[in-house]
Amino acid sequence: EEDLLPRQILSRILRRMDMTVLEAESASLALQLAQEFKQPLDLLMCDFMIAGTEGRQFAENLKRVHPDSKLVLLSGIPKAHLSACGVLSDADIVLSRPFTTHDLVPVMKGIFTSQTD
Repeated sequence: EEDLLPRQILSRILRRMDMTVLEAESASLALQLAQEFKQPLDLLMCDFMIAGTEGRQFAENLKRVHPDSKLVLLSGIPKAHLSACGVLSDADIVLSRPFTTHDLVPVMKGIFTSQTD
């Protein structure tokens, strides 16, 4: 997330869910942090249009470093519209903005439940 306040709020929510959070305001900084992070990176949350690149392209770059990472794209555009435009696959997880903690928690539980199945 390139905007400071939403990034801080989202990070705070995720930390309250007992997650380790790496924050970055651009794709290049996020990739650098990911490369330096030696533990498995379970989840990547990024803007559909992250500063410096498109979110899916960034995720592909990140997967070279952390191949098992799950991806959640944040977007102001509904997933159905992005899918209809051919920008997403059905497997992509999109959290449409604006969202609340009540929207975020089931998405996170779904991701981590599917990892243990």
